[in-house]
Amino acid sequence: NKYSFIVTGHHMNDQVETLLLNQTRGMGIKGYQGMQAKNGFIVRPMLNILRSEITDYAKTFDIEYRIDVTNNETNYKRNFIRHKIIPLFEELNPSFATTINENISRLKGLWKYLEAEFANMASVLVSYQGSEIHIQLPDGNISNIFPDFLHYFFNKNNLIFNTDEVVKILKSQPGKSIIH
Repeated sequence: NKYSFIVTGHHMNDQVETLLLNQTRGMGIKGYQGMQAKNGFIVRPMLNILRSEITDYAKTFDIEYRIDVTNNETNYKRNFIRHKIIPLFEELNPSFATTINENISRLKGLWKYLEAEFANMASVLVSYQGSEIHIQLPDGNISNIFPDFLHYFFNKNNLIFNTDEVVKILKSQPGKSIIH
């Protein structure tokens, strides 16, 4: 059988965990969007639904569901966030997951705006010489937004680079270049 999509059970609480987990790893602006409802052939239709709403529905309609036994083990980073960190935030704001989800929606809008700005930046900062791509530093230095621009540009052009490493090289010495 050939299927067009994989549908996951990710929900709003998973989205919050993903956002917090990404923050522990370091992320650019795009990372604040969390998981996408549709990413290629993966579809996550329940990202705006709380875990408690899903389990309440299942109980109401006597729907059997499974819980991975490892979900309660806090030696996994995601589970540690779920069981130790998020409850502290929920003490401050019982609607923490909903609040974070609303912020994610706003940040998705901000990313759309930034993509347009990054396209404009690319038209000014990027030049092509044969098979080489030249990226000029804005105003001769690297701003706080430049790594996000690079991430956007690399992804848009299917280039595989570690953005952090590229920024280190560019900051290290004038005249450095990276050849792909």
